Amino acid sequence: MKRPILHVILAGTLLASGYALANDVEYLQICVAAAADYSAVFPTENIPSSLRQVSAVFALAGDEGHDVTGEWYAVDVGQAAPPNYRIAASSTQNVNKGRFVFTLPRALPIGKYRLDVAVDGKPWKSAAFNVVEAPPAPRVGRPADLIPALPGRTWTYDFMQQGGEGAKVDLPDVVPDAEGRYRATVVMSVAGEDANGRHVELRRNGKLVFEEWWRFDSSGMSATKRKQGGDEVALDPPQVMWRWPLDAPASWTYTPNDRSYEETFQMWGPIPVPTPEGERPGFLVLAEQRSAPIDITAEREFVPGLGLVREVDVTTVNGNRVSHEEMSLRAASTGGSAALPSTQPSGTAPAAQAIGILDELSGAAEAPAFHTAANGSLAPRVGRLVIAFPAAAQRLEARVEIHDAGAAAAKKVGYGNLTLELRPARYDVSINGVIVRNVPVLAGQDTFVHAGVLHTRAGRSARVNVYAPGGQSAVKFAYGETALGFPAGDVDVAIEGQRESVRIEYGKITEY
Repeated sequence: MKRPILHVILAGTLLASGYALANDVEYLQICVAAAADYSAVFPTENIPSSLRQVSAVFALAGDEGHDVTGEWYAVDVGQAAPPNYRIAASSTQNVNKGRFVFTLPRALPIGKYRLDVAVDGKPWKSAAFNVVEAPPAPRVGRPADLIPALPGRTWTYDFMQQGGEGAKVDLPDVVPDAEGRYRATVVMSVAGEDANGRHVELRRNGKLVFEEWWRFDSSGMSATKRKQGGDEVALDPPQVMWRWPLDAPASWTYTPNDRSYEETFQMWGPIPVPTPEGERPGFLVLAEQRSAPIDITAEREFVPGLGLVREVDVTTVNGNRVSHEEMSLRAASTGGSAALPSTQPSGTAPAAQAIGILDELSGAAEAPAFHTAANGSLAPRVGRLVIAFPAAAQRLEARVEIHDAGAAAAKKVGYGNLTLELRPARYDVSINGVIVRNVPVLAGQDTFVHAGVLHTRAGRSARVNVYAPGGQSAVKFAYGETALGFPAGDVDVAIEGQRESVRIEYGKITEY
């Protein structure tokens, strides 16, 4: 099978088993779409109304099939529907993982929603989510402005690949870590331009592993040729990777003239895409290539004027995941003769260098976002993350997510005060959608994430929107008097359209 999807070629040799695998983790996650293994594509609790669809992926423990039913409810959408209105339902039989999707031919009504899922007729899990206003469309006047692909431009990514159960990955020159993950630095650079378009080179740990040529025309951004090692493939016709105009949602299909494979594409946006410099309006493109028994999906997040920010590639055989790959943007140059970063030692993540660059990009805060203290009661090689909020008279709303640094999927979700023992590493901590990045957890130490409470006294019918500083899409909204937890620092608060910056102080309740 040909594998033309953009960055799958960065992976090593993959040997997959043919037996069915039992799920060892249960989940129900709201998202935009589903990957080949039914993991979440762009997981979120805040769906922009312009997407016109909401998805949820689920997995049940074990390998037995079950009858699963999902019911969608509009909990509070103002005048668009009565409270707790049942808007759709669907069922699937004899499965232990899958996807539910709800779509409308128009923008989704803004408000609060819920998905209730039952297994074999018994309630199982529920997932609450919000439909929020879409961020403003980026100002892009022509296809050539989608990506600044000028000679000398470079993008530096953190790359990770991990095989599934029963699958072996062989990535040359990289040694897996203790968890079986292969980590490397990938640098994508524009080497020049010729008759095929902009010549792009990708290097893994300094070694050239892949080349591609891009063309920008009335169709958007297309790939015209690819080269890996001694193999060179001309794409006839060129393959549209990012469609123009930026009217979304959109879908298209690619089939080469020799009809050797087919890929389907879907595009959504604008959506708030995390970048090393904060959220920016961008677009999600999901590519899928099926050739039984193999299914490959590539989730790509693009930001106009910046380029590819993140990619997640998933490969399954007979429905079982055999490979998961991620590329997350660490930094981008402005062009010229930017030097490539030095090669990292095999089997190690470029942690110190990555953290240094991200710290420079984010800038120094007026007050620290966290502090650490020794804790002699912890087991060796274990650290502890502590998040505590000041006591408020009202019920506190504070959803806390813990992510591996740079990862989209949360490894831990809690509400309110949280104390969690973790392996030493860097983590991203999200409190009600406002993210503190690269929080260190150190062996034998407690890391205290600085948090406070925003107490709003708006009238019962007044809607309160809270934004990350400068953000275009609300990360949290509520009605009337409420207590909301956030990291210490600035947030933007809007009541009835009037927006201003508010400082959240560590360990304090900020009245608004």
